[in-house]
Amino acid sequence: MKTEDLISKLSSDAQPVKPWKSPAMIALTYAGIAAVLVVLGLLVSGPRTDFSAKSTQSYFWFGLILWSALSFLGLNILFVLATPGAKLSAAFKWSFVTLLVAVSSWHLYLLAGMSDEAMHEGLFSGGARCASVTVLTALLISTLVYRKAARGLNTKPLRSSLLAGCACLAIGGVLINLNCGDDNGMHVVMWHFVVPTVVIGSLAALLAKRLLKS
Repeated sequence: MKTEDLISKLSSDAQPVKPWKSPAMIALTYAGIAAVLVVLGLLVSGPRTDFSAKSTQSYFWFGLILWSALSFLGLNILFVLATPGAKLSAAFKWSFVTLLVAVSSWHLYLLAGMSDEAMHEGLFSGGARCASVTVLTALLISTLVYRKAARGLNTKPLRSSLLAGCACLAIGGVLINLNCGDDNGMHVVMWHFVVPTVVIGSLAALLAKRLLKS
């Protein structure tokens, strides 16, 4: 068979490939799915009992905005990296780093002025439940995010996996801050942030090559 005939036959047998949407559109899609998951989570577990009072406080919304922005930007960068030929701008990189620093600083601020007694109380007051809710939420959305990301081009699977884990963890952070009414700074830092970060970060590192290898 001549080369031209072979190419013609292969072209006629080829199946149409579903186009890969823009990274921003993919990120927006999964952000929408995450929002639905958060609403369902609140319907099951209920919102914090002091939500009406908290809704008037700017720092409460500031924390939610930080988590939400970190999640969306992380998803956007993840799918940029998974898109063949796409370039990640320096602005995106530094915005993500800035949000990471802002989220960490916001949690450290919660510890300011706390007494030793209050810190000790925060280490044990219902922490396991809050950490479990945060981690479970992150794992649920991550099953969808990882599956989509694995269809793209991931030349650095560990970086992509950690990005996915960070973005999904932020979604868990949104839910737990809407659900848990314990404002003890140490409780929030340890059980809403540190423990879930260690768990999700470790899982993301372990699953990187299996789920995101090109």
